[in-house]
This record gives sequence, C-alpha cells and structure tokens, in this order.
Amino acid sequence: MTLLDRIKELCKKRSISVKMLEENLNFPSNTIYQWKKRTPGIDKLQKVADYFGVSLDYLLGRTTVMSIPQNSALDTIAAHIDPGASTEELEEIIAYIEEKRKEHSKKETIDLVDIAAKKDKEIANFVKENPDFRYEVEGPVTDEEEAVRSVKTFISIYKQNRL
Repeated sequence: MTLLDRIKELCKKRSISVKMLEENLNFPSNTIYQWKKRTPGIDKLQKVADYFGVSLDYLLGRTTVMSIPQNSALDTIAAHIDPGASTEELEEIIAYIEEKRKEHSKKETIDLVDIAAKKDKEIANFVKENPDFRYEVEGPVTDEEEAVRSVKTFISIYKQNRL
C-alpha cells in the first residue's frame, strides 16, 4: 500500500476527501496527490499523521499498528500504588517494572535496509556511503518489494532532512 493509498484509506474512515484533508491542514490544492511523484517533507507527513492520530510508521506503511501506545499501563500501576508505601516497597515496585520493561524490549527487530540492499543496487550504494543508516521494524518481513519501496521513501526523507 502506497503512502497515498494509506492516506485515502484514513480519509475514507473519517468520511472526508483528500481535498478536505488538504484544506483542514492548510496544504495547497493537490499537494497530497503530488506525493505519488515527489517525496513529501517530514513536516507535512507529521501533520497528516497527527491529524489522523497515527504514527509516521503507520502512515509510511512500516507497521500495521496505527498509533504508539501511551504509558497507560504505567498510569494504571501508579494509580494502584498505596500512597503510604515505604521507600523499600516503592523500590521493589520500580525494580519489578524495570525487569518487565527489559523483558518486553528484547523483541527482535529486522533491519529493512539489509533486506532492501540485497534487492536494489541504489539502496546498496546508499548503504555503502552511509554505513550507520538503519531502518528497523519488529516482526517478519513478508514482502521484500514493499521493503524496497519503504526504504527508498525513508532514504528520500532522510536526504531531505539531513543537515
């Protein structure tokens, strides 16, 4: 699914047209349709993502998770801690939370750049010139061509915003 397709899908869910979205975001007419041929700036992408309440990763097709969860679990835990808890008890709670956080942060990530560089010479050359460039995602990659498209989009944005 392309960036434009994803935006159209989000517009459909909100029962608005792409033109209405552009008006709501104060974008010039046909700005979003031009993204079929030109790479948008990160500022415009962020405005669209914020408008729909989705992450940039979702908007760019890097994940199917629409938004990044807030710290609702931490808020829930904090609300249930006894206000009269001793320092020792609070330290135990913090240690437990930290251990759980470490367990969950060990999720395996896959570098899409490695996959895409094997399929596309342009990406491979870019990686040789920029060895620290990474584009990591969680979970398996099932569509290598989509990985190539995503990495190319990310490289384009990276080049535009590089200092």
